[in-house]
Amino acid sequence: MKSPFADSEMVLRKETDSATFRGDVYEYVRFFYECPVTHERFTTSELDDLNTAQVYNQYRERYNIPHPDDIAEFMGHYGLSNSNLCDAIGVDETQVARYLSGEVPTKDIGKAIMSLMRDIPQPHS
Repeated sequence: MKSPFADSEMVLRKETDSATFRGDVYEYVRFFYECPVTHERFTTSELDDLNTAQVYNQYRERYNIPHPDDIAEFMGHYGLSNSNLCDAIGVDETQVARYLSGEVPTKDIGKAIMSLMRDIPQPHS
């Protein structure tokens, strides 16, 4: 990636940073590009997503909230539709779609999803 200020390649850097998400502070490794001439810092959408995902994943781990892939796998395994899941946890289908695309549920909704995932009996092999 070329620097917009100098005719040189940007350097990918990282540093420890912290972010507050839903009232909790999380440390993460923040990635960014730096111009070697002006030392201006830049990110891309991909780096922003990576940085944010680190914080979201720590929140999920702290409050035992399943990842979108785990929710999708659970739904697929049991043949549940978005409508089935929204009825079971008390949210609308738009919210279920958002959770499946990466939005982080609240602690209460995450707890409801985990409870549902634990309470459905496993099929016999």
